Amino acid sequence: AFVAPDPIRPGVPCQPCNPAVSTTAWRNISDGVACGSKQVCSVGVCKTACYIDGTLVNIGGVDPTSPCRVCDNNTSVSAWTSKANGTSCGAGNVCTAGECANGCYISGAYYESGATSGPCKVCAPGTSTTAWSSVANGTSCGLAQVCSAGTCKAACFISGAVVNVGAAEPGNACRTCDPYQVTTDWSGLPDGTCCGTGKVCSAAACKSG
Repeated sequence: AFVAPDPIRPGVPCQPCNPAVSTTAWRNISDGVACGSKQVCSVGVCKTACYIDGTLVNIGGVDPTSPCRVCDNNTSVSAWTSKANGTSCGAGNVCTAGECANGCYISGAYYESGATSGPCKVCAPGTSTTAWSSVANGTSCGLAQVCSAGTCKAACFISGAVVNVGAAEPGNACRTCDPYQVTTDWSGLPDGTCCGTGKVCSAAACKSG
């Protein structure tokens, strides 16, 4: 049959007639040429795929240079598509603008590892990449203040525990939490302070007298 130059071959859109190449056979159109909705030519066949950097990539195929870019023919058949920001791309890593980075993606924004939100919250990807993590209890966060469960408060941190202002040392009513003196140990009450019936503080100890 006679075929006019460059028509679409019925059922095979990637093999037009090109008399400059052959007058007796269909030719394969160049790989990567669009051949239908969200499709590209590859070796004469129209495929649902991407053609990126000279290579046919299946749907969902990952960019070898970044796990945060994939073939998504709904977006483009000729370029990598960035995964959604915040997508996990490895332990402690998230995608941001098509790149995999060690950090957190919180409330629609990317933060580098170690970024802070107030004095007692930090981006700690090893703990969470989607929420702020609390810094260690007892971390100083201001004058006479320490962090407690992610909140900065007037308190002491003694023997691994947060102690409220004014709390007495167990077994010794003459030592108390006074963060304005020290936040990491008990503070002695003034000598003469009543510490029980017939007892007063002396050198931070409760004595009869």
